Amino acid sequence: MQAADWQHPDKHQTTLINRTANRVELRRVLDNDSYSVSLALEDGATVTEAGAHSFVLKAAGKTGSDFRSPHSFGETKDLAHFQARFATLSASTKHWRRFWSTGGAVELTDSKDKRAPELERRIVLSQYLH
Repeated sequence: MQAADWQHPDKHQTTLINRTANRVELRRVLDNDSYSVSLALEDGATVTEAGAHSFVLKAAGKTGSDFRSPHSFGETKDLAHFQARFATLSASTKHWRRFWSTGGAVELTDSKDKRAPELERRIVLSQYLH
């Protein structure tokens, strides 16, 4: 038995319930079940409805291997946890982007000084102190 019946689109619904610049929420209804899908969108990404139950996600100026869209699934009544999850994801992304782009490291591989490995280790660890 197939769990999905895509031959009878009239027996279920997929609805776009919310769209912002960085997130899309869809609701799926089949019989008495209702579930939501929430997708985080990177800058410039778009979502277009391509037909009944069909949506196309497209990243702006990126290849398929570069496309990222964190998502969450759950019962429709639990949409509040999606918002908290994506707020955390957004804050984390901003923090680590800043963290890794405001420091530097020095490679001392070719150094003849026996203290070089310890100095290199300390330079890397110093990234975690600011």
